Amino acid sequence: GRDELSGAISAESLFLINQTLELSGKRKKRMNIAGYKHELVLWDYREHVLDLYSQVATTYVSVIAAQQNVLLSTELMHLAEQFHETINKRVQIGGLSPIDLSRAKIQVINAELDLKRDRNELAKKRIELATIWGKQELKVDEVAGEMKLLNSLPPLTTLMDKLTQNPKIFHWQTEKKYSSANYTLEKSNAIPDPVVSLGYRNMPAEDNGAFVASVSLPLPLFDRNSGATMSAIQKVSQSEWGEYNARMDLEKDLRIAYQSVEVNLSELNSYESELLPEAKYAFKEISKGYNDGKFDF
Repeated sequence: GRDELSGAISAESLFLINQTLELSGKRKKRMNIAGYKHELVLWDYREHVLDLYSQVATTYVSVIAAQQNVLLSTELMHLAEQFHETINKRVQIGGLSPIDLSRAKIQVINAELDLKRDRNELAKKRIELATIWGKQELKVDEVAGEMKLLNSLPPLTTLMDKLTQNPKIFHWQTEKKYSSANYTLEKSNAIPDPVVSLGYRNMPAEDNGAFVASVSLPLPLFDRNSGATMSAIQKVSQSEWGEYNARMDLEKDLRIAYQSVEVNLSELNSYESELLPEAKYAFKEISKGYNDGKFDF
């Protein structure tokens, strides 16, 4: 100022405290969004847990299957060795030529190679299982378990109904709620919030002061938050399609797996009830006839 108002001593000072008054329940809407974010984190965690359970179960069963393959290969190698001994005895008495003994030796070598291959496969499966458990190697010599055939499968419709309990479905359902809540918030953000100010004005030149109060309201002339609102609408649509695609993928995977298990179960039951008994009988009769000298090598 000039004259008596010049200098820093006469400068007025104003101290203000501002408070924005949110309209349209914006605070509550933000709290809802935060709650949905927390739910999404939980469903992501449960998805990872379910995937880990599935990986452990699959690997565990593969170890049991590899163990049984080793047992089977061991038995086949013993049979090949016994067969080789039988051939050797017949060669010594002149019943067979040394060529037949060489052919029997090849069977023993092939059986030994198969056993070695199955043992290597078992070692790899054990390493996979140990890695999932966070270990360098398994501390047990053999994994407990038994491979048994199922009598029947549960109805496909029953399994389909259980898909609604999959964490992926819950994840996308929560994603839809989150997107909808975010869209509602962005629409509310288009409404300006008034700002209430309260303060004190100091006027040294007049040796006086006064409290000051004001209310201001921004005018959204150039920003109606339309861009953020359109983006929120797109995310709502994406979440709806995300749930649909997740449901379709789960149903597809279930149908494929169910059909595969159904076919394999039917084949295994046929092997157990028809093929294996016939094969055992044929093997027994052929072995007996061969030992009696009725068949050639």
